[in-house]
Amino acid sequence: MKKYISLFVLLMSLILSVSAKSDKKDEPVKKWYKQSYCVEGYTEEEARLLHNSREIDPIEGIWQNYNGERWSIERFTDQNIPEQFKYRIVKVKTFKYLTPGMVDGFLELTADKGTFNLVVCHRYGKVRYINHIATLLYRNRLDIEGWLWNFRLMKVYPTSESKSAEDSYTGTGSGFALSSDGYIATCNHVTEDAKHIQVTGINGDFTRFYNAQVILSDPMTDLSVIKINDPEFKTLGEVNYDLRTDVPVEGEPCYAIGYPRADLLGDNVKVTNGIISAVNAGKAGPVFCQISVPVTYGNSGGPLIDGNGNVLGIISAGYGDKAGYMANLAVKASYLKLLLESDPVLRKLTFKPILVKRSLTEIVRQVKDNVYLIKVSNSEPESSKNNIVTDKSINSIPRPELQDNGNRVSVLNEVKEKHRSGNYEDAVNILSEELQKDSLWADAYYFRALCYSALGRQNEAILDYDSVLKYHKGKSTNYSLSEIYQNKSICQAFVGAYNGALETIDKAIIADESDAKSYEVRGCIYYYLRDYGKCIDDLTRTIEKGNRITTAYYFRALAKFALKDFAGARLDMEQAASMGDEDAAQWLERYR
Repeated sequence: MKKYISLFVLLMSLILSVSAKSDKKDEPVKKWYKQSYCVEGYTEEEARLLHNSREIDPIEGIWQNYNGERWSIERFTDQNIPEQFKYRIVKVKTFKYLTPGMVDGFLELTADKGTFNLVVCHRYGKVRYINHIATLLYRNRLDIEGWLWNFRLMKVYPTSESKSAEDSYTGTGSGFALSSDGYIATCNHVTEDAKHIQVTGINGDFTRFYNAQVILSDPMTDLSVIKINDPEFKTLGEVNYDLRTDVPVEGEPCYAIGYPRADLLGDNVKVTNGIISAVNAGKAGPVFCQISVPVTYGNSGGPLIDGNGNVLGIISAGYGDKAGYMANLAVKASYLKLLLESDPVLRKLTFKPILVKRSLTEIVRQVKDNVYLIKVSNSEPESSKNNIVTDKSINSIPRPELQDNGNRVSVLNEVKEKHRSGNYEDAVNILSEELQKDSLWADAYYFRALCYSALGRQNEAILDYDSVLKYHKGKSTNYSLSEIYQNKSICQAFVGAYNGALETIDKAIIADESDAKSYEVRGCIYYYLRDYGKCIDDLTRTIEKGNRITTAYYFRALAKFALKDFAGARLDMEQAASMGDEDAAQWLERYR
């Protein structure tokens, strides 16, 4: 036994001796490792200060994964680290058993701007490749893909309002001309959250940016039609292709033209080829066809053309991400044709089918002139990129055609009569044609919105109310600012966008605190948001202001009923029923 104990002691002595020599030998490496790979006490606040103190690259900032961990990606130089490892990845928020301040790795530059090799730290400052690629998407998403990891980081700082070298755009897409006077087709997911849309690349000029607005949209088919609405705009030129309405054929050659990742790869048009892989894209439904054409972010909304240069479909890569399917999908052009036919103005558009066989270079040369780069932002900038006329200056420009005259009065009188008699479609057609002549006529947007709302086309009404707010001068005798907000809020509530409706109606109250209608609308919205106390307060205020209408009593009764004030609910329902409200009478029958 003593023999074994002696051998154990001897062995431990040898291990400790070797370890001590190793520690002494590696001391400089450990010291450097501690300085470079562990930033002791490093916090997210310090990282933000660093990013605020200088112009930063698009990849720099605070990034977060799905479980809440955060890293700061920042420029970093050290003589011990190869120059191509330009950015380090530092933990700033992590789990309790991990240490903030640890440098988890580096991003190595590649020949493709926006794509990096992910290099992770090894032991004592060594690094190793783990065959992972980090790809920057839309400047606020970083995709990590490889054999070990496959996840997405979202940028949480700087925000769009923070100091950054990035511009104000939050996304890009592609689009193609439908007519020479400014109508452009693109994808709904490109424009759906945009408060500001600009189009560039018209006639090959990428120094000019033109304001545009959504005219039609359909989330189910992921299609959107926008129109350039800018005093500097002249023409898109001739449209030299047709929209095919037949079903594509499996194996048919096709080509995508657009601007994939324009913020990283530049604003020159890109062309990729492939075939129709499947006529119906599985669970995505018959609206989409599956294609082998390699597409990526920024291609969305661009045309998919056939061998003659006619439009087969509209690239919808972004839709695939949202629905959980593969990205290589295109909306069949026949569905775009159906969308155009739903509008009295757009249904009149004509296209010229191209049947003559030409080389691919000839086709691309002709089609690309009608394909544009679309940039969108979630906030309205004070001025555009090239200082074109902003909304405020549009209103200040003397425009004789905007002044009310006999013709305009007669048009509005005709529209009002059609609205009163229920001929809403006719009124929409008249106003749409007038807006073709002058897209800045606020009164026309207002009355078209009323008609759209009466037809149940609330989303189109909301867009028109936005246009009224954009061009409204505050001098119309037909409506007040608070009425615009009230009507828009009601439309938002009808489509279930209650939080947005609440924000809008609050603006109506700011515009005119004395308008009882606004409190009535807000009270009803509060009811649907199940904030019954606020609902009762607003509807009581409405009634006290003299707006004694059935809606106020009816919804106040429902709110009281939800709060178990049964006696109060019954009194309000009786009042509403006495004023002719059939729903209130039915409620009383049910709960008598």
